Amino acid sequence: MKIKKIAKNCILCILLILSSCDSDDNNSTTILSSDNFITEFVFTAILNDELSQDVIASIDQENQTISATFPANTSINSLKPSITISNLASVDPESELSIDLNSNITYTVTAENSSKRIYTLETTVLEPLTDREILEIFYNANPNNTLDWDLSSNNMSNWTGVTIVNDRVTELDLHFKNIENIPSEFGGLTALEKLFIYFNQINNLPDTFGNLTKLKVLNIDDNNLGNYPEILENLTSLEALSLGNNQISSLPTSIGNLSDELIMFNVSQNNLTNIPSEIGNLTNLANINFAFNNISDLPPEIGNLNQVWKLDLSDNNLVQLPTEIGNMTSLEQLHLEYNQLTSLPETIGNLSNLEVTYFNNNQINSIPASVGSLNSLIILRLDSNLITSIHPNIGLLQNIISINLSDNQISSIPSEMGSLNTLQSLNLMNNNLTTIPQEVCDLELTGTSIQKDDNVNCL
Repeated sequence: MKIKKIAKNCILCILLILSSCDSDDNNSTTILSSDNFITEFVFTAILNDELSQDVIASIDQENQTISATFPANTSINSLKPSITISNLASVDPESELSIDLNSNITYTVTAENSSKRIYTLETTVLEPLTDREILEIFYNANPNNTLDWDLSSNNMSNWTGVTIVNDRVTELDLHFKNIENIPSEFGGLTALEKLFIYFNQINNLPDTFGNLTKLKVLNIDDNNLGNYPEILENLTSLEALSLGNNQISSLPTSIGNLSDELIMFNVSQNNLTNIPSEIGNLTNLANINFAFNNISDLPPEIGNLNQVWKLDLSDNNLVQLPTEIGNMTSLEQLHLEYNQLTSLPETIGNLSNLEVTYFNNNQINSIPASVGSLNSLIILRLDSNLITSIHPNIGLLQNIISINLSDNQISSIPSEMGSLNTLQSLNLMNNNLTTIPQEVCDLELTGTSIQKDDNVNCL
């Protein structure tokens, strides 16, 4: 009986405890968060086209202020901040909402429990650096440079390679000066028109480089650029761009957005394997150099470039040419030596202004009849190919001075070549010839130098 009574009392205690717990739960209230802080405030370059890099504001929690400092000349009329706040809180105005920083801006953070904290946004736009200050920063950013600038001198015009007009730097010749870095401040040289910085060790350009909108000539040959700098499309005055002998492996489609003023484009001695079709947008180009790359084919759009007078695609891996090359009717010089070409399109004959052609060291097996239409042709190189015969229309080249057909498999020469009265040099060495028409041999009587193997006779 005593044991039963103890058990009964224990059960009663447990029931009383459970009842007490239920009573406490019913009487308790949920505690809401009072956190109402801005923990991060950033103007990102991704959200703001006006910025070339992120601007991270400092936050003073005690005084409830947010301070942001912007580079010189930044337009702050419409910027979007990215805001991080306390968990379960809200902010007004919202994150990533455009604001005019010229006006007084406050941000109110409301906690989960409705308590509020008000922050004041303070902004500063830096005063522009002088050109001298920028060059001093540039100098110091390259401690191994070989520039002979005297930074203690008040006369900057004595600095070698620096051209000044109306107190602004308009031209810089910094080639072969052991330059490794171009600091972001360099973009403040907004009067710069010509920049020669070849033979250095530069591997990239800062985003602010796009601010050099007056730049007309840019030569960055012989550096360490691993990628094509897409920021170059911002240089709306650019007339000549040279990026030769770097390590660029591809050109982006944005190449078509380069300056409408661009006349000369050099990307020779890189690692390119193709040319984007957007090259056809650069319709004012006059001189193109893609030599010494690994380009295997040309886009048909290259035919849009009908202002080009010189096209150099030598030392590549081209197997064929698009027929549209015949639309490049301003061509005067065409360099295609050291490729893998097996033939030439008939449209080659449309290039009526062509004066110099280099087709040597390919695998060409025949010459199209249309070659006879090249009325302006002066030099024709077809040596070191697989040509077996020459079309009689070659005799129509009435302005030709030099023809090189050596190192082929030619077994006969057309007598029509005997009419080439302007011809000064004809090289027929190392072919399968045993005879040459007498009409061709007679050209020697008018001063033509004919080079042929010793066993080849005139007939």
